[in-house]
Amino acid sequence: MTIFDAFILCRFYRDLYQWDTLSTIIKGTTGMELDIGEMRSIAASILDNTRRFNLREGLTLQEDGLPKRFFRETLPETRKIITEDQMKQLMNDYYRARGWNEKGEPPTSEF
Repeated sequence: MTIFDAFILCRFYRDLYQWDTLSTIIKGTTGMELDIGEMRSIAASILDNTRRFNLREGLTLQEDGLPKRFFRETLPETRKIITEDQMKQLMNDYYRARGWNEKGEPPTSEF
């Protein structure tokens, strides 16, 4: 979705515009010929830089979580709640998958 956002493409077309179509759009608008790996790398860089900006501007780990009501009110589909411990684990897994540290900080930028 980051590529869609960067090119101001409608997110409703996410299932219609596959990587090859996105590559064609990028080539037509910028002249850059990018493969899937390069597009994913650019998207990851955008997300990392966005995160760095938000942290610099005061984002805290508490703001990464869900509102308290999600830990008390059951989900209509499952009639279950998510616990705060489950949410912490999900966030830790997400940080690790993104290559961020336990504080949700991306690696130092090379820029």
